[in-house]
Amino acid sequence: MLRDDIARVAVKYLENEDLQIFMSQIDVILSNYNISKSKNEITKYDGSQDDEIIKMFFVSKKIAGFSDRSINFYSGTIKQFRRMIVKPLGMVTTSDIRLFLGRKQIYDNCSPGYLNDMRRILSSFFKWLTAENYIVKNPMLAVENIKEPKMIKKPFSEIEIERLRESCSDSREQAIIETLLSTGCRAAELVGINIENIDFINKEINVVGKGNKERIVYLNAKAVFELNKYIKEYQIEYGPVFISKVQRRRLAITGLQQIIKKLGKRAKVADCHAHRFRRTMATLALNRGMPIEQVQQLLGHEDISTTTLYAKSDKFSLKEAHRKYVI
Repeated sequence: MLRDDIARVAVKYLENEDLQIFMSQIDVILSNYNISKSKNEITKYDGSQDDEIIKMFFVSKKIAGFSDRSINFYSGTIKQFRRMIVKPLGMVTTSDIRLFLGRKQIYDNCSPGYLNDMRRILSSFFKWLTAENYIVKNPMLAVENIKEPKMIKKPFSEIEIERLRESCSDSREQAIIETLLSTGCRAAELVGINIENIDFINKEINVVGKGNKERIVYLNAKAVFELNKYIKEYQIEYGPVFISKVQRRRLAITGLQQIIKKLGKRAKVADCHAHRFRRTMATLALNRGMPIEQVQQLLGHEDISTTTLYAKSDKFSLKEAHRKYVI
C-alpha cells in the first residue's frame, strides 16, 4: 500500500509526534486520489502496430516535403517487401532483406539500378524505425550497395536536336522541347509551371523541384519565342502552361512522356524522353565552359557529385580537346 511505503521512509527522518502529523496530512492528500500499483510486466512484441507505424513513416516523409509520386514509390516497395517477408518489422533480419532483393533480381528480373532504389527505400525506412525507437537494431546496416554497370547516358547530339525541332507537329511540342533544352527542368517541374511563374521580361521561370524546393531557371530567346507563340495559340491566360488538348487540364507527367516519345519516333531519334533534354542542357553548358557549380545550381542538385555525372565528355568533345591541347 502506498501509505505504508511512505510511512516506512518517513519514520527514518521524523520523530514520533512529527511523524503522526505528517502521516495525517498524507492521509488527507491521498483521499483525493485513486491510486493503483503499476504492473512491471514486459509486453511481448507481436507486430500488431506495424501498419500504424508505417503510416507514421509516410507522414514524416510528407512533412519532409516528399512528393506524392515519391511517396507512392516508397509505399509500393514497402508493400512488396511485407508481402514477401511475412513477419513483424521488429523481427526482420539482414538475411530477410537480402532474400527479398535476391528474389526480386532472380524472379522479377529487376535491374541493378531498380534494386538499388529499393534498397535505398528500405534503408531509409529501417533507419527511421531505429531512430524512432520502434526497433532495436537496424537490419539494413550490413546490406551492401548493389553494383551497377557504369553506362554513360548520352545527351542528344546537335543533329538529333535539329531533327526533333523539325518533327514538331504543333506549337505545344515546340514550346516543350525548347523549354526543356533551355531550362533543364525535370518532367514534374515542367508540367507544374503556371503562367504566373513565368517572367518573360527577365526570361525566368520559378519552378518547384524535389522536396518542394523552389529555384529559378532561365529561358533563352528561342524558348521565349516558342512559349509566347504556344500560349497565344492555345489562349492560355492563367493557371497551367502545358495542358492537354481536349480537356485543357494540366498535362500529366505520363502525358508529357508520351508526347516526347511520339516526337522521337517521328524524328527517328532513339531513347527520346524528358530527362535526356535535361542531360543535354547540362552537357552543352559544361562543354561550352560553364563552371560546374553554376550547372549544379541550374539543375537544382544538392550534391555536386550528382552534377559530375553530366560532365562526361562525348567523343566529339574529346577529339576537339585533343586537337586543341595535344600537339
